[in-house]
Amino acid sequence: MTKITTDNGATYVTPGLTTTVGAIVVGRLVGNYIERTSRQKFRSYFYNVRNNSQISDNALLRTAISDAFTNSGLEKNGVKIIDVKPKSCPPVTRMDYFYETKNAKEALIGLPKANMKLHEIIHKSLPKYVRDSFIGKYDNEMLRRVYEHGYNASYFPKAKVIGLNIDKMGITIFHEMGHAINHNQSKIWASVQKLKHYSLVAASLFGIAALLKRKKVEGEQPKNKFDKATTFIKDNVGKLTLLMFVPQVAEEYMASHRGNKLAKKVLPPEMLQKVKHMNKLSVISYILGAFSASLGAYFASKTRDAIAEPKKING
Repeated sequence: MTKITTDNGATYVTPGLTTTVGAIVVGRLVGNYIERTSRQKFRSYFYNVRNNSQISDNALLRTAISDAFTNSGLEKNGVKIIDVKPKSCPPVTRMDYFYETKNAKEALIGLPKANMKLHEIIHKSLPKYVRDSFIGKYDNEMLRRVYEHGYNASYFPKAKVIGLNIDKMGITIFHEMGHAINHNQSKIWASVQKLKHYSLVAASLFGIAALLKRKKVEGEQPKNKFDKATTFIKDNVGKLTLLMFVPQVAEEYMASHRGNKLAKKVLPPEMLQKVKHMNKLSVISYILGAFSASLGAYFASKTRDAIAEPKKING
């Protein structure tokens, strides 16, 4: 417990350690709950649409992918596509590596054959401090299964590789080509692509700072520059968190825009509409994620303050 004396002579006492820690834990739980539930229904809708929008004519889709890849100029940039497939009858208790299809020409209609397994690409794409940790190794194992079973598709900038299961997630490849174009053919958007990772880390740090920081009582002034900075973060955590998602949303929008332009040249109208609709929902999901994170950080901080509020003892 600590005494606080304000400019107008009022005195407050802060809660004890147990109450403060409890307030932080409850605040975190409330924030996580709000963040998850605020986008849960849309996520379910998004995944349902994605799963039902896969183009059934795989031969036509693969031809379109090959043509779009050629039109994009990404091959000259050294970009490769890996069509990942689960091994036949893999052991349930062991996670096997992704592997390339045996007949690359038949599988990808002339797309360049990749030399690296997606497992290794994911591993190298993680920051060193993450991939060397237990969590990094565990996440890597889980991620391989996610791509293998068609739950995600990604462009990996460090390896210049687009990894996905085309049979299950082929509709998303034009968006991933958009990411690759951003990375390799535009200095501005390559910078935004890098910036979004740092800004998301900053958003998390803002949320943590606001959760750990006690709200100033009326008449209490910051003691130093650090106290002033953290007080500003505390008072504006919702807005700051939302701001940190702008680079991600902008880069995702541009990837979808460029993906749509590629798809327009190689797909018939009906298929093109599926790609555009999926890309639109993808951008909306990132916007919704930004607002969800902002609300979560805001209410986490408010909950912590409500539980561990300093008590006025005189003045």
